Amino acid sequence: MSEKNYFDNPPLHFRIYCNTCSRETNHEAKYSEEFHYPDFDGNECIGEDILITRLILCKGCNTPTIENCWTMNNHVTQSGRQIYSVNYIPARMASSISARQFSKLSEDLKIIYEESISAFNANLNILCTIGIRALVEGICADKGFTRGSLEKKIEDLSSVVPDNITKCLHSFRFMGNNAAHELKSPSRSDLRLAIGVSEDILNFLYELDYKATRLASPPRRLNNLNTEDN
Repeated sequence: MSEKNYFDNPPLHFRIYCNTCSRETNHEAKYSEEFHYPDFDGNECIGEDILITRLILCKGCNTPTIENCWTMNNHVTQSGRQIYSVNYIPARMASSISARQFSKLSEDLKIIYEESISAFNANLNILCTIGIRALVEGICADKGFTRGSLEKKIEDLSSVVPDNITKCLHSFRFMGNNAAHELKSPSRSDLRLAIGVSEDILNFLYELDYKATRLASPPRRLNNLNTEDN
């Protein structure tokens, strides 16, 4: 998937997000190789596709990145400007989400949660949406609410979570249905919000409960390390 576009020729100096600096910085192309591939329509060659692979460096930290610029002979704007579709190795992490750590999360729920995050970061939006729905199913099962449809399970879960969280879970259910049955993906902003709310639910049901239990436990007595010499 293209991360950005260039028009006409890839520039030597430009600004992109630097994963090391964690912000947009100036970059410079240091080395470039150009590859040409024939473009066939049946047995007839109608032009060629071009790949320009460049080594680029961040001007702030000197972190190297591989930049691939693809263009096709018919990939032009209405005004005739050539369009280069650009992606980077490693991918830019400006819109990525880092998985949070939950102390008391079961291994099964942890896998579903982390794979949903990975799907989001890879722009696999439908898979991410289905993953969030599966996470809701898993939370209900983990809390012992397994009877009936997902709608019924969420209603049962409302006995242990606030009403506003229950409403969000119902919206995740609809999102997951659309993704699984109609192959409809929500927007990236809605997905990011859904992941944030999912993390709030995990924090509420697992992390806060775990910390509250630890606070309620009586403090352990430390053995007296000061011993008298015989």
